[in-house]
Amino acid sequence: MTNQETQQIAQANFDQLNLSLLTDSQLEFLRDEAARLLAERQKAGKKEKNHAY
Repeated sequence: MTNQETQQIAQANFDQLNLSLLTDSQLEFLRDEAARLLAERQKAGKKEKNHAY
């Protein structure tokens, strides 16, 4: 296993640990924020398509 692979595994484990430490309300906030950002991005994409015509 290379040093880079070891670092990637360590980072993935660290990220997973951080997620497991979040409270339910923090997870709800992140989910809602992700949904809001996705909706904004989709709306912006539709506007760009409309301008192409």
